[in-house]
Amino acid sequence: MVKMTCERHDELAAGSQFVTHLTGRLLGRLGLPHNPIATQGYRALLQLVDNTQKDSFDLFYALYSHNPASSQTLADFAKAFEELRAELQGFGARPAAGGPGQ
Repeated sequence: MVKMTCERHDELAAGSQFVTHLTGRLLGRLGLPHNPIATQGYRALLQLVDNTQKDSFDLFYALYSHNPASSQTLADFAKAFEELRAELQGFGARPAAGGPGQ
């Protein structure tokens, strides 16, 4: 057992348990298939999907609704996704390294 405040526990649980289930459930909605060229990392993602999908949605919802820090984690996840998407979409439009103005 680790001694900590309730608030710290909620922060850590939201950043580990909730984000794990959130990621697994999101990836599960993609229907990712097993394939013959899967990397070790991809196989780990499929295992995450399998592990989180075995748990009930009630458990996932409880991790969200009974932990005040989970709503912030959900917002942070969405923000990080949008920032990464914008970075990817804008990456090809930037000047090449060593080009004019560099």
